[in-house]
Amino acid sequence: MGATSGLLAEWRAPSIVLGRSAETYPPAYRAWRARRLANPSLRCEDGESLTDLHTRARHFATFLHHTAQRHGPLLAVSHTLFLGVLTHLPEGPAAFVTAAKAPWPFTKRRLLTSHRRAATGPQRPAPYSHSTDPGPT
Repeated sequence: MGATSGLLAEWRAPSIVLGRSAETYPPAYRAWRARRLANPSLRCEDGESLTDLHTRARHFATFLHHTAQRHGPLLAVSHTLFLGVLTHLPEGPAAFVTAAKAPWPFTKRRLLTSHRRAATGPQRPAPYSHSTDPGPT
């Protein structure tokens, strides 16, 4: 996949929370969490904003749809949170919260849908995706 492999990366959490449990998150991260839905473009230090993550997922969905139209059904393998956002794109940046709260068993398959697919009529089946990553807490 080459140039598109960066699109599949997990949400980039701020480095101030890496290796920490929820009980030890620093005040800056806790403040960001409290405001992230009201201001989804807001970043916590070097982390990825919810808007950035959603935009990246939209770009990858477009890539998947174009590739599936040319080559048939696809399997996308990435991280739980990213795949959760990818399968909840219509929710906008708030898909992050849905994806973070929704458990995704390894064997679960979810259909990637698009508002454009419905408007253009029947096409080949959309790609399925799954992950083994447990995601953020």
